[in-house]
Amino acid sequence: MQLRYETELVRGFPGMPYSSHLSADILTGINDDPRATQVVEFAVTAAASAGDLTIQNKLISATGADEDAVAAALAAAINAEPLVNGSVIAEAATDTVTVTARVGGIGFQFADGTDTTATETQENAKAAAIPFGRAVQLVGESDDGSFLVKLLSENAPADVLGISMYTATTEKGRATGVGETIAAEYPGGHELNVGREGRFYVEVEADVSVGDSVYVRHTADGALDKLGAFAGASGSGLVELPGCRWLQGARKGAAVLGLNLD
Repeated sequence: MQLRYETELVRGFPGMPYSSHLSADILTGINDDPRATQVVEFAVTAAASAGDLTIQNKLISATGADEDAVAAALAAAINAEPLVNGSVIAEAATDTVTVTARVGGIGFQFADGTDTTATETQENAKAAAIPFGRAVQLVGESDDGSFLVKLLSENAPADVLGISMYTATTEKGRATGVGETIAAEYPGGHELNVGREGRFYVEVEADVSVGDSVYVRHTADGALDKLGAFAGASGSGLVELPGCRWLQGARKGAAVLGLNLD
């Protein structure tokens, strides 16, 4: 009896280093973009001489000669309240108080009250998830100097910071078979490891072979909508990424990319 073995072992999955080759050039970024900042408007009832509202479970009250004065006093009270002014900032215009979260992606609790009606004009939203093994770009720095990143979404290869690396602490899936993976990603607002130099499995949207040029997607093209995914040939929404070469091809799923972005 002759035994048959699979001719191809299960490959690594996107974001994993290839073999034991690791580089010291690994940065920590924060998945920070795109995101939406929460905004709530409180309308003060006409002819009201007092009103209240609730922010972060703190009741805010104020009085005034008319609805415009009440709105101004409520905004001032919000900005003076230490239990809420670290989370929001308030402004008044005529009879309306506009309360805005200080940090996009970090929302606040609210409720209208006596002689005030609340309308959420923009909901809080965290950044979109960043899957493992995609190209990410630098979008800025936080107040503490952390790198803020997002999936590549511009035709700007010089802005590519590196590859979103696999890490077990945020893993939500793993390889299930040859060329098959379950999505694994960094949630919005989460720190991520970004590899800039070394050999990594990366997500590819089409066949690649050793010797092909390296392209990365920055704009969706129909069903090809995985920003930061890689390809081995030019096309709409792709840009060539210098300093890279294919070390191992793939029919689908993951391939090994040699990366050097210094």
